[in-house]
Amino acid sequence: MSSSVHPASRARKLLLTFAPALALTFASLGAAVAFEAGPRTPRQIAAVFPPWWSQARILEAARDAGAIAAIGGARNVVVVVADDDHLPSRLNAAGALLQLNPTLTGLCVEPLDQNNV
Repeated sequence: MSSSVHPASRARKLLLTFAPALALTFASLGAAVAFEAGPRTPRQIAAVFPPWWSQARILEAARDAGAIAAIGGARNVVVVVADDDHLPSRLNAAGALLQLNPTLTGLCVEPLDQNNV
């Protein structure tokens, strides 16, 4: 009988050896992406609301937090602006799931005509 190690068990052993390093790498990458995507100023934020909410509910929640500046490419993303630094907490209270930097998301379209909202 041969004492050679089966290729599948060798691959599994190699994966287990590098698993902690890979996990740390992916966690660091995720943290860096999340940090970059976060809002740069508390006065202008792309708020992501629950996708199962109606458009009317999303717009009402966004208006409760601040002024709507734009609607995102996804119907549940709204760019909200305010004159104070308390916009993030108002968006949380209004039900926003995420708060992103509107310039980095790539989800935002032209500024919204306030008369049509």
